[in-house]
Amino acid sequence: MSGQGYFPVALWLSDGRIAVVLRGGAPHLGIQGRMDIVFSSDEGKTWTKPTVVNDSPVDDRNPAFGQAKDGTLVVAFFRTARYDAQGRYNERLTDKPVNTWVTRSADGGKSWSQAAEIDAADIGWGSPYGKMLTLPANSIGRGTSSWRATRPAPTRGIPAACRSQTAGSSRCTMPSAAGSIPSGTCIAGR
Repeated sequence: MSGQGYFPVALWLSDGRIAVVLRGGAPHLGIQGRMDIVFSSDEGKTWTKPTVVNDSPVDDRNPAFGQAKDGTLVVAFFRTARYDAQGRYNERLTDKPVNTWVTRSADGGKSWSQAAEIDAADIGWGSPYGKMLTLPANSIGRGTSSWRATRPAPTRGIPAACRSQTAGSSRCTMPSAAGSIPSGTCIAGR
């Protein structure tokens, strides 16, 4: 995996395996970036070859990863199209989209749903990263999914939480106190 494997997020799954979602296909910056997953059934001694979670025509990056109570795997990620015709990243290409997406697997990571865009309009766009936690029913909105989001300039880098009542479906809301959530705090539920 030379030149890839960035932004890994590890999770001990309910079936006993360890899963790691990571960036594949490109180095830190690269329009070929995609979301991959690897698994270990022997506590990390050996790993499967990477398989694709999501690969769009633009740069997919910065995963947040969790497992809902029903076993569904949930991956949220950031997508940027801010690359020029030569494939070089340029943050000044503001006419090109940057947005947040989510995909789910109900079969332990063998297949993934078509990615759905997350409505993060409350903050402009969000860049998720980290582990999602599953909460018991009726706690924090009867179980919610959240991930760290980064606000666009001039307030870039402020942590926020995006909450979904449906274990990572495409609708999320930004709580008014989101700025007080510590970076890396991620919550996932049903």
